[in-house]
Amino acid sequence: MVAARRPQPARSLRRAPPPPAPSSAGRATPLIVVALASRADRAPARLLDELRDKGAVVYATHGANGCLRVTTAVAPDAIYLDPRLPGRLLRQLQSHPSTARASIYWLAPSD
Repeated sequence: MVAARRPQPARSLRRAPPPPAPSSAGRATPLIVVALASRADRAPARLLDELRDKGAVVYATHGANGCLRVTTAVAPDAIYLDPRLPGRLLRQLQSHPSTARASIYWLAPSD
């Protein structure tokens, strides 16, 4: 059995995040979830500000279970994942009907 490799960060927070696309869930305002590994972590303020300035509603979650609960309940348009979260979370998000269409980005480990 071959172990799945952890994806490299797809987008660095040092660059501007992509502009929120029109909501795939029929919302007028894009909804974005930033999933952090633990409650002790703080969401990157610059990322949150940039996304909100572009008109998105942004939620921060903590831990894999918190991310899964929130994302499957609200069906976000984009999800930013902390690379310290377990790889199974990515697979669950990609296979769940509420989150399968969401764009998923990895936060840079240093941010």
